[in-house]
Amino acid sequence: MFYKKCPECLAIMKRVKSVDVFENYSQFCVEPPAAVESTEWARWQLGEQHKRSPRELRTLFGWSLAGRVSSSRKKGEALMHACYGFAKRAWQLMLTLGIPGLVAALQLRTAAGRKSGSSRVWCGWTRRLALRNGSTDVDVFEQHFARREILDIPFPGKVSTVVDLGANVGISVEVFRQMFPRARIIAIELEKRNAELCRANHASDRMVTIVHGAVWSEAGFVGIKDVGDGDWAYQVQPRPANEAAASPAFTYSQILAMHDLELVDAMKMDIEGGEAEVLEASWADIFRTTAVSIIEVHGTLEGIEARVRKVVEDAKKRFDLDISTSGEFWVIRNRALLSA
Repeated sequence: MFYKKCPECLAIMKRVKSVDVFENYSQFCVEPPAAVESTEWARWQLGEQHKRSPRELRTLFGWSLAGRVSSSRKKGEALMHACYGFAKRAWQLMLTLGIPGLVAALQLRTAAGRKSGSSRVWCGWTRRLALRNGSTDVDVFEQHFARREILDIPFPGKVSTVVDLGANVGISVEVFRQMFPRARIIAIELEKRNAELCRANHASDRMVTIVHGAVWSEAGFVGIKDVGDGDWAYQVQPRPANEAAASPAFTYSQILAMHDLELVDAMKMDIEGGEAEVLEASWADIFRTTAVSIIEVHGTLEGIEARVRKVVEDAKKRFDLDISTSGEFWVIRNRALLSA
């Protein structure tokens, strides 16, 4: 009855009573009066050869005073570094957003630690943006509102039209809205989910138009390439893998014509390495019609910066351009349009 309930025990007993066991452990297979004491063997089986003294254990596990001091110092340094990073970020956001910036710093910290879902982050007393938890949305928010890479760019004169190429989830759109409350903003975003979230973030703003598509060297359709760097690093693939994954592509002049724009006061281009391709094809249209061009040049990608630099040098021969930088952006001003 016992073996019916526990068939695995039967297998163990068969193995224990096998000939191999008797041959290898014959000292255990004798009558009790014939048993022989084997203390050394028992100590070896118990692992006495690996025994360590309390002093050795303290050293191995870092339980010594010096080890505890060192461990506490490292933990303290890590905690201080984390606190300093948060305090710096909170201060930078407060300089930009006031008291809502402190709330935003706490919300960003929470959003960065979560794996899924989304968080609504304050970017003003009456404005909140939906950001995806644990994604690069948090980094983009800090780039624009903490490091102020666009906010610190001076814009002489009135800005009434803005074109945002590579708008992601609409954080840069919000930056332009805060800088230019009455401006009309045209935002283009290649990745469909990014474009949908961008549209949701600015659904109540009638002066913002969100277009799912890409600015490119020619009109048609393009694919999207995920390089594995997160939701802010999708690149244009000139030939889409299939029609379902294709996104519409427009030249810069087409984008202006679609929205009845003859001149643009400010244009931001952040298209993950595609800037070289677009500038080489459309630099004349861009610098002829745009007063201030803000272009993120992805210099870590092979050859991109050299290609962009050559285009700009050629453009300077035809247009009166002033070139400066702000963070990762090149800021190119057409002096003739700014003085008009």
